[in-house]
Amino acid sequence: MSDDAVAYDRYIGRWSRVVARDFLTWLAIPKHGTWHDVACGTGALTSEVLASCDPARIDGSDRDETRIAYARATIVDARANFVVGDGMRVAGADERYDVVINGLGFPPIRDTVGALVEFRRVTKPGGTVAGYVWDFDGEMQLLRYFWNAAAELDTGIEDAAKTDYDDPYAICTSGGLSAAWTAAGFSEVCVRAIDARARFASFDDFWMPFQHGDSPAQRHVRSLDDGRRAELRAKLHDALPIANDGSISLVTRAWAAKGVKS
Repeated sequence: MSDDAVAYDRYIGRWSRVVARDFLTWLAIPKHGTWHDVACGTGALTSEVLASCDPARIDGSDRDETRIAYARATIVDARANFVVGDGMRVAGADERYDVVINGLGFPPIRDTVGALVEFRRVTKPGGTVAGYVWDFDGEMQLLRYFWNAAAELDTGIEDAAKTDYDDPYAICTSGGLSAAWTAAGFSEVCVRAIDARARFASFDDFWMPFQHGDSPAQRHVRSLDDGRRAELRAKLHDALPIANDGSISLVTRAWAAKGVKS
């Protein structure tokens, strides 16, 4: 099992699971459907579908082989199948699935509308395509605290502080999601915010996942020398709402969208 996949799960995957529960309740998909989880990562969303939606089958695909290996090792369910695949070319025949979902696959998949058209291709008429993204420019507090602290330490890292806001991240808003789903040809398009709590047992539980991985924030931490990294750690420690018992509770807001293939 890859250390990178484990690091990703501790950094973001575990909070994706928290959001996924409300997301799936909102979808209200009938039992025994066929699902595809595109850009499934380590399987956070897939595992929640298996636990709460009673699918007949769910296929998961991701371009990262280490995350697929992690999903295969940790999700032992005959209804689940994982393959390495690209979100722009879903492995599946036309109109194969009742539901196609995507948790946090955008904006890493840069051509949002093109990908949604591909998701639509493998969805049955009357089926649902849905997904969620982090509210990077708002209440995804885990990352807001991080970038605010980084920017306070060095005003010259403006580019780093805005890594979450460049053009591909325009999808990470209510309006961006609605426009993309509509442009891809879906009907009955709905968008909503999902607020969940990220609870950290300690400051180290918050800080350690930033040390490894390939997200913009993790790359920024690795780019710092030991002294600057210690300064950032101290700045974050001072800024975060740490309770008397050492725990930290933050909002992790996601924007979710769904639409129907007519």
